[in-house]
Amino acid sequence: MSTHDLRQPTGAARRRRAAHGRSFPPLAAALLAAAILAAPLLQAGCGDEQRSCPTVEPPLVRLEEIFATADTIAVGGTVRLWALPTDADQTYAWSTTAGRFLETDSYYARWKAPDTPTVARIIVTASLGEESVARNRTIAVGSYRPRHEPTYTGAGYCGVECHSARGHGQRYDTWVLSAHARAYEKVEAHPDYAPACAACHAVGYGDASSAGWDRHNGGFDEIPVARLEGVQCESCHGPLADLQGEILPAHAEDAGGDWLFALGTASDPLGCARCHGAASLAPHPGAKDYAAEWRAGGHAGIPAGAQIDDPACAACHTAQGFVARLTGAPAPAPSEPQPITCVACHDPHGNARTADLRPTPGGDVCSRCHSDGEHLPLAPPHAPQAQMLAGTGGHEYPGRAFPSTPHRNVAQRGCVECHYPSSEGRVSHSFAPDAASCRRCHPAASGGSFWWIQQQRTISNLLVQLDQVLGAASPADSLTDAFRRAEFNRRFVGRDASRGAHNYAYARALLEASLEDFVPGRAR
Repeated sequence: MSTHDLRQPTGAARRRRAAHGRSFPPLAAALLAAAILAAPLLQAGCGDEQRSCPTVEPPLVRLEEIFATADTIAVGGTVRLWALPTDADQTYAWSTTAGRFLETDSYYARWKAPDTPTVARIIVTASLGEESVARNRTIAVGSYRPRHEPTYTGAGYCGVECHSARGHGQRYDTWVLSAHARAYEKVEAHPDYAPACAACHAVGYGDASSAGWDRHNGGFDEIPVARLEGVQCESCHGPLADLQGEILPAHAEDAGGDWLFALGTASDPLGCARCHGAASLAPHPGAKDYAAEWRAGGHAGIPAGAQIDDPACAACHTAQGFVARLTGAPAPAPSEPQPITCVACHDPHGNARTADLRPTPGGDVCSRCHSDGEHLPLAPPHAPQAQMLAGTGGHEYPGRAFPSTPHRNVAQRGCVECHYPSSEGRVSHSFAPDAASCRRCHPAASGGSFWWIQQQRTISNLLVQLDQVLGAASPADSLTDAFRRAEFNRRFVGRDASRGAHNYAYARALLEASLEDFVPGRAR
């Protein structure tokens, strides 16, 4: 039940919210009923046998008591309060000596205790015209000591001590400006907020042992304080402090490892899918399962035959190698190699780029791997998508024209121009292009009769023809430059793997020129 379900509005507020069925808790309702029953007695003033008795005027503003759901609470806890009794025309103002209000709405308030033990006074002032009256209630704010180690300390400790400009890097400085750092702010203020939201929007909520028992290790479920709000360092690296809140000496080893590059699952809390996958969709109608989308695409696996112990292969076929390549760090063979997961392209520590995409010198993230910029003609093409899109990189025969389609001019954002939208008009992390991508420029792009399907068939047929010609080459033919030129272009177009979608005109010109230049038996 949301916090709003506990309110009983009056007057205009009741008319606006009647459909929601909100009501007071039993004790609050009883107090209000007693106050309402007493009102006629105040107006009567005396019995019928004393008809000449003086009239007693009721007070203009009535405010008998503040009802609270708790008088003692742990630091960071939440209390709901109501001012009793109420009048439809009275206005209310709330204030406090400690903590802060998460919500105030007429005679109702939701208050959050501070991070440190104290006794807080909560005051409500009721006003009607020029008259007002105030009442207050005290809330004792206790303290919590974790029982299980390691415990949570909060990102502030990490940043102040080491991981900021003052220490050994600026990861805290970029994180504090990111959406991860602010993840709790919006959800806490949402009308449908529930404590379970903290599982993804705060640190250490719901930790359990392997046997399923709750771990009293100072997470947000045991101590819901501001220093644990948001998606912080320990959300991914795990708890790093001892029972006294000091960083553990071995935290560098405990907080690192190849498992940080994993996508994670609902049962494994150290992974992006815990919050960006199916487990988090229930409270978010219409949200997308990014993990499922990713698993449906080509990034979800390491290709068979990839030599991941070779840094050149690991740099594009493992998340660890890709991050090392972008940051310029050494790239040793990972002990638990992961495919291209979320953290390969997105920096979980945040940065100034859209969606915290990792910065890449001279281009978009995709082109760091989907490019054969270092290859020259007659070298084996591997992933020449960027070159094909630009209409360069193939072996161009002298005296022939090699035109290029305008896709290179249209794709101002690079690969994601066509590989990011989905058929519903939203993004998809499978990165599979579909008709919706084409229809933005080609409104008729649908069905098997679409002209583009015919063009892809043309490229496929040319590839088959070139395969047959190359397959008919004699041993002597295969040593000629003509054979190597044709073989290079066949691999270039084939490894691009778009069957001309990236650059139909360029792919067709390369294949047709190769077929004309290489003829078995007269190769040169």
